[in-house]
Amino acid sequence: MAIIDVLKGIVNEAAVALITILVGFIIAKLASRIAKKVMVEAELNRILTAAGIKPLSDVLGTILEYLIYTATLLVVLQQFGLTSIVLGIIAVLAIVIIGFSLLLTLRDFIPNALVGFLIRKEMKRFLGKKVRIGAVVGRLENVGIVGSVVKDKDEHYVPHLYSSKQKIKQLRAS
Repeated sequence: MAIIDVLKGIVNEAAVALITILVGFIIAKLASRIAKKVMVEAELNRILTAAGIKPLSDVLGTILEYLIYTATLLVVLQQFGLTSIVLGIIAVLAIVIIGFSLLLTLRDFIPNALVGFLIRKEMKRFLGKKVRIGAVVGRLENVGIVGSVVKDKDEHYVPHLYSSKQKIKQLRAS
């Protein structure tokens, strides 16, 4: 008899969670559509377009929709008592992803910055002149901390590490 009671409890909790999810998702869709219509009716899009700003009705409607989705999922997690566990896992994953992103960024930044300090003086001599750095040809527009900008028809970003390994040659202006 105890097993049947436990199973009934689990089925009841699952049913309530499923109903909560469905109702939350329906409310999210409706709220999103209502918010978009209210902004369109208030002529917010026309005013923003006249001011040269991209209309926000779709963006704000979508943000509202996802906020309600998130709130619904938090309510369901709270019903099962898993909110703190899941949020902890998400926090750890976010910290790990941010950490790896920083490591990858530093892996490129540090060598380019160090080489940049060494070749910056040489690169500034060519500023505003037509140059060839390896396979890149154009006018040297800017010398930054980690790279330079060479412009012809397109704008090319040339990292200092690449510039240090290539011969920098000044070309005649045409």
